[in-house]
Amino acid sequence: MNIPGFLGRRQLSGLEVTSRRRGSPWRSLLEQFLCYAEDEHFVENNELGVDIPPFVCEFSRAPHSHHILAVADEDGFIKLIDTNKTASSAFIKEWPAHSNAVFDVAWSENEPKLLTASGDQTSVLWDTVQCRVISRFTGHQSSIKSVNFRRQDASVFVSGSRDGNIMLWDTRSKTRSAVSVSPCLVIANAHVPTSSTGAPKSALVGRRRGCGMKRRSSLIQGDYHKSVTCTLFQRHNIIVSAGASDGFIKLWDIRKINPTSKKEPVCWESFPYTGTSQRQHGYSSLVFDSTQSRLFASCTDDVVYVYNCTNFNKEPMCFFQGHMNSTFYVRSALSPDDRFLLSGSSDSKAYIWDINAPHAPPFTLTGHTKEVTSVTWFRDDSTQLVTCSADNTFRIWRIDRNLVTSPVSTKSPVTTSITSRPSLYKQKIDESIDNEDKENVLSGISERYQSPESGHESVGCGNRKPLKALTISHFLQRRHKTGKSRHRKQRSSYSPSSPVRDEDEGHVTSPEAEARSSQDSKSQMKKTILDYFPHI
Repeated sequence: MNIPGFLGRRQLSGLEVTSRRRGSPWRSLLEQFLCYAEDEHFVENNELGVDIPPFVCEFSRAPHSHHILAVADEDGFIKLIDTNKTASSAFIKEWPAHSNAVFDVAWSENEPKLLTASGDQTSVLWDTVQCRVISRFTGHQSSIKSVNFRRQDASVFVSGSRDGNIMLWDTRSKTRSAVSVSPCLVIANAHVPTSSTGAPKSALVGRRRGCGMKRRSSLIQGDYHKSVTCTLFQRHNIIVSAGASDGFIKLWDIRKINPTSKKEPVCWESFPYTGTSQRQHGYSSLVFDSTQSRLFASCTDDVVYVYNCTNFNKEPMCFFQGHMNSTFYVRSALSPDDRFLLSGSSDSKAYIWDINAPHAPPFTLTGHTKEVTSVTWFRDDSTQLVTCSADNTFRIWRIDRNLVTSPVSTKSPVTTSITSRPSLYKQKIDESIDNEDKENVLSGISERYQSPESGHESVGCGNRKPLKALTISHFLQRRHKTGKSRHRKQRSSYSPSSPVRDEDEGHVTSPEAEARSSQDSKSQMKKTILDYFPHI
């Protein structure tokens, strides 16, 4: 496939892709992303006093707490950050979650609970209010690389591991142990590469490297080739997964998998590797848009492919390139309005593309000194995002709301150096900060979840009110207005979603019908950016 000449004019879920000028207002607004000194946070080992890299970051999904950021590091610690604050006042709490590195985290949809995946071969569901283990999930035989909850369901999640298995879990499962939970479904050898003869390549690798080595170390090479790097749900019954080296993205219909069968399950649908590389590559990140019709797959050949998960065309709809992806730590994320794609990169930069202009050059965020790995976008506000890096820092990038009301600057984003500043976790919290407020940030979340009628607008923000949730489109509206700005009453951005209805017993809806139904309902509920700005 010829990547430069692949994309002409085509449809992206109803939005026409056309060429756009580099001087578009979208790019001008992206240039306002800045990271100030107080928004750069170092991650350190408190016992040894050395900096360590953060591996993953994720914003909370619980009501009224979307500004709470979870950061997991190489030592297995979890840190909670209040992004409505800066410097040392942003730090809420931290605790040792695992005895090995934490590779992935997932927040529960409507509760202050956090799911972690670790190199110690376990996943743990945490009560973040009390830093208490709710359930521990055991069954994988190697590092767990990915975990994801089913949408609108805080009880069911999927995990992928370096052992080559995909496991489905239910937190409500009853076992003999009060804490430990076993999987309710296992998809074995989900992404084992096959040779030209059809035999698994894993049988040819993984020889022992020495008589004195442990047996586990002899499987390191073999584990890599069959590793499952990404797992997530599409709709209620479809699991999407990707591996480290087989080149396939696979979709599994869990209704068609017999857990008692000795035969290896067969995927329901798949997307083969369509790049130009001579060897098959793996994927480091999979992300769905809000309608779950477009799948953004970050490949280790330095390309992000976009696949249509409605008609399952084997060829990608389009692709994004310009960054470097040489490790499985590089991840991507979509803005809340599905307008922009954010990705880490091995060249120490973060990249942002306009979804509707995939051929346009990406915008870059510079400031990190090593590979940018995990990235995430604030769920309610397109003007705030977070990047993690192998330089042992994570940075919060913001668009200055006072700045965008004035003429937009064309200068490139810069980050103030804070090398003389001590690490965030070495600093003592200022005594002037309301300590009681800080300690009860997450407990307030729990109370509000139990009492939705609470009149408070924010949790744990002290005397400082949280910024009003905005998207970049709001700034474009403000730029086109003349005269003095109008001060409007702040409204809560949270609106409870309707409960998901389970399928009727005895009636099985086809995946194709579910896809059409999901896309139609989403399009009626949520407007796109172009609905507000048809002239752009």
